[in-house]
Amino acid sequence: MNQGKNKNLFYILIIFLLYFIVVQDFALSLIYKISGSSTFVKLLIYSKEIIFIMLLAYVVLFVRLPQKLLLAVLLFFVCVMFSGIIALVNGKGVMNVVENIRGVVLLPGFICIGYGVRDDARIINHLTKKYMPFLVVCACIGIVEYFLDKTVGTKDFWRNTVGITEFYTDIKGQEHRLVNGFPGNFYGQYGDEFFSVKRLVGIWMGPLTAGYALFIPSMYYFILIFFKDKYKLKYFIALFLTLFAIYLTHTRAIIVVFLFSALAFLVLNPTRRNLAILSVIAIFGIFFAAFNWDKLVAFIFDGSTIGHITSILDSLNTIKISFFGEGFGRYGVSGDVGTENIYLTLIGNMGVMGLALYVFIAAYSVYKVYKVEDGIWRRIALYIALGYFITGFVSEQLIAYTSIMPFYLLLGLTGKGAYQEKLTVDGSLMVLNKLNGNFDLK
Repeated sequence: MNQGKNKNLFYILIIFLLYFIVVQDFALSLIYKISGSSTFVKLLIYSKEIIFIMLLAYVVLFVRLPQKLLLAVLLFFVCVMFSGIIALVNGKGVMNVVENIRGVVLLPGFICIGYGVRDDARIINHLTKKYMPFLVVCACIGIVEYFLDKTVGTKDFWRNTVGITEFYTDIKGQEHRLVNGFPGNFYGQYGDEFFSVKRLVGIWMGPLTAGYALFIPSMYYFILIFFKDKYKLKYFIALFLTLFAIYLTHTRAIIVVFLFSALAFLVLNPTRRNLAILSVIAIFGIFFAAFNWDKLVAFIFDGSTIGHITSILDSLNTIKISFFGEGFGRYGVSGDVGTENIYLTLIGNMGVMGLALYVFIAAYSVYKVYKVEDGIWRRIALYIALGYFITGFVSEQLIAYTSIMPFYLLLGLTGKGAYQEKLTVDGSLMVLNKLNGNFDLK
């Protein structure tokens, strides 16, 4: 009885996190505006970290993980503690070290949590029938807000109704990131004045978070249409809305990787239909580039992109490669030297050992997904992995909780199928056909 209750609580907490990270900033800023209680709101902010620790502790104590994965995760945590100690010895603040630790443990942590999900069909069906449509609705809200700002203006709503400035400065310590009273991501500064480019925010209140979150449903509906041949109008509409919302976020890392992942899917699945689609895309792409070359270059290589490139090049000249690294707080978004590259951040802070273990855990989990019998969720996990890990070269969102948590969970959830098949000996454990696409997608 208690074991059943624990499984149900495990499931409920995961579902809560999937929704909470989408609406967190909007909901908490509104709560802060109404209550004025910074203590209560901070507790709500840290609730997702508390839940993460609870879920991970449950998996470590009560779930049998693959031995190679478990060993790699344990060694990685040893490296994390070592890097944290080095940072403290070098005078880094405790909260700075904690923030760094939280970011780098998301990959191994949520992959392990994904392996710990027992009721696979239940959560898969929830993702299919409720979570994906929920994200499409969120995309619609963002699109509406985008055009409302263009027409009647929504700045006063964010400033007054939600109290965005007070929330970010008082609760999240974002004073240095505010521009004209807004977090810098609300609007883009692309060589002109600050309010020159509106970016989709919506209830995410952050275009980067929106872009990364919408990448999952965009690939889901894309593969549903072109792999499972589900030619329903609602799937085409959902795909259009998510892609349009991603475009409006001006998050180029996601725009580029979606195109890359989608083209990779079509190339690696060379059916007559897919080759025809590729030909049309190629012809359209050539004509579009020929007539819009200047705008295309300006969109890709604007001030923000140049800043990213400069940060990467500067960090390459600064990083001293060593076995255990220089300790947390030296490189990365929370460090002395900005890298805009998660792999440079890892090798600088945690050394060759830390980076190698991080890459091994990711590669091992992707391999486990690859070993699962072919199905829609296997395809989704593989092509999303391809896209997300590419963004690691130009972004540090792989260590951002609200951007990356659903993907790491999906990677573990899907990858465990191959592992559990090996455990099936006498029929006492059912093979996970649930992850092979053999469930109702209607």
